Amino acid sequence: MKFSLKVLSVALLLFFSINAAVHADGFLPLISLGTDPANDASPNQSWFDILETYYTNNGTHFRVVIRCRGVPDPSKYDYHAYLDIKPGGDYGSGQKVLKGADYVLSSAGILWEYTTTWIERDGLVAVQVFSSNKTVSMTVRLSDLNYPEECVTVKLKFSTHSTPITVPRGNPHDVTDTYNLDCSVIPEQWWLSLLIGIPALAAATGLLVIRKYGDAFQEHPLFRRFLNKRRKR
Repeated sequence: MKFSLKVLSVALLLFFSINAAVHADGFLPLISLGTDPANDASPNQSWFDILETYYTNNGTHFRVVIRCRGVPDPSKYDYHAYLDIKPGGDYGSGQKVLKGADYVLSSAGILWEYTTTWIERDGLVAVQVFSSNKTVSMTVRLSDLNYPEECVTVKLKFSTHSTPITVPRGNPHDVTDTYNLDCSVIPEQWWLSLLIGIPALAAATGLLVIRKYGDAFQEHPLFRRFLNKRRKR
C-alpha cells in the first residue's frame, strides 16, 4: 500500500506541474491576425516567406508570433514587428514598411524606437524559435513600449529582412497587411491564477499529509474496511 501512496503522490505532482507549466508565463491563447500568401517573398526563400501572424499579451507583456514557410533563423536574418502606438507621426521615407511606426520588435533582441531617428535599445525583446511549427516569437514589456492604459487603436505590421540586425528603414523581403488592434491590452486574469494556484496548493498539502500520516491512515479501521470491500469485489 505504501507503493500505491507513492504512485499517487508522483501522479499528483506531475499533473499539477504540467498544468502550471502550460500557463507559466501568464499569456492567454494567441490571437490570429491573418494569413499572408505563400511564395510571395523576394527572393522566394522559405525562411523569408511569412504565412501567418499572431499576437497576445497579459497586461504586462506584448507578444507577437510569425509563422514562415521555412524555419526562421534570427542568427542569419531579421524578423520585424512594427507598432504604431502614438497618434499621428507619419515619419516619411525613413520607414519603408509602416510609416508612422513608433517601435519595431526585432528578432535580434532589439527594440527600435523612433524619435527623430531610429534608436537601438538592445536586449529588451525576448526571442524564441520553434522549429516544429516554423515560428519565431518576440516578447516585450508594455512599459518599454510606453503602451497607454486606455483603449487605443494600434497598428501592427510584419516584415522579414536579409541581415540579422536590420535598421527598420531597410528593404524587406516579405511584408504583411497592416492590422488594427482595437483595445488590445488584455488585463491579467485573476481567475487564471486561482485556477492554477488553488489546485497546486491543494496538491502540495495532500502530499504533505500523505507523507506525514500515510502509515497511520492505512491502519485506520474505516480505511481497512474500505480496502476489504474493494478486495471482495
